[in-house]
Amino acid sequence: MTFYLITYKKWNENESGMTEYVYCSVDAAADSAVVEDIAAHTEEDSFAVGSPAVGKQKSRLKEEEASLTISSKVLKTDEIISSSVQSEPWTVLAHKKPEKDWKAHNPKTMRPPPLPEGTKSVKIMTWNVNGLRALLKLESFSALQLAQRENFDVLCLQETKIQVKDVEEVKKALSDGYDHSFWSCSVSKLGYSGTAIISRIKPLSVRYGTGHSGSDHDIEGRIVTTEFDSFYLISTYVPNSGDGLKRLSYRIEEWDRTLSKYIKELEKTKPVVLTGDLNCAHEEIDIYNPAGNKRSAGFTIEERQSFRENFLDKGLVDTFRKQHPGVVGYTYWGYRHGTRKTNKGWRLDYFVVSESISANVS
Repeated sequence: MTFYLITYKKWNENESGMTEYVYCSVDAAADSAVVEDIAAHTEEDSFAVGSPAVGKQKSRLKEEEASLTISSKVLKTDEIISSSVQSEPWTVLAHKKPEKDWKAHNPKTMRPPPLPEGTKSVKIMTWNVNGLRALLKLESFSALQLAQRENFDVLCLQETKIQVKDVEEVKKALSDGYDHSFWSCSVSKLGYSGTAIISRIKPLSVRYGTGHSGSDHDIEGRIVTTEFDSFYLISTYVPNSGDGLKRLSYRIEEWDRTLSKYIKELEKTKPVVLTGDLNCAHEEIDIYNPAGNKRSAGFTIEERQSFRENFLDKGLVDTFRKQHPGVVGYTYWGYRHGTRKTNKGWRLDYFVVSESISANVS
């Protein structure tokens, strides 16, 4: 089984108030052109402001999402920027203290060749939507067009922010052929967090949370797991350590350890694909300004050590870093100070897989 792993997210709102959509691919050999013309739009509410993932307007830098951008250009409603430096800022090496052999990620030159025809594979797509109902209301967004264009087998969502009562209504907007959808909604705080898995393949089983009844991470809707014939798939939205690192202890002493144990239990029967925003820039190569963010949520020594000890040291593989050890490829840019245009970002979104299947990621 070969895995196509794809991330699809929204860029920051630009100065003119237009929000840009781009196609993004992580560790994937996309079959078609990576950019499609999804019309930009203006939106004055918090949904459309600030986050590369879906335009968050939040003061906490690391609580926003964005994807590793592997597109060949960015399309805007008013113009298409012709300069490759302007329209593809992620292809420009940006780092406060780069090592001499580092280089910027460039999907045009680094994408692996297409798989041979007939290769058994599964195409998994992940998207932090930061408010699914708001997204579905946009005239510029079409779930059908997205499904037809990307032809994914499974779609993982994070930060859906829907309530249990909204699920049936949201299901009506899904594309035909994706008959199996599973939703984990926050019950501790309404309109918060939330994850989902939408699939054209019927899973063998579904789990919500990690089985720790009453724990914060099982009542905040942060984990959905589906079991397929040869692997488990987890869609997760890892909690941010927050302003003043007020949730740091919870994050590293409870959440990371619990998730790690949960994955190891699953691995006793099948390998695991973990995807979503893991809210940690693991190494200095994964953040533009490491020295200036030592005590910022997402890059503290404690979080980075926990990420390594609870996941990587226990046999899980960061697929992007394995394939691109000296490549600077960010997945998040803040909406302040034009960091997107200058590619001053963070790599917070991952596909992390069991070592036994890591060679099968294309």
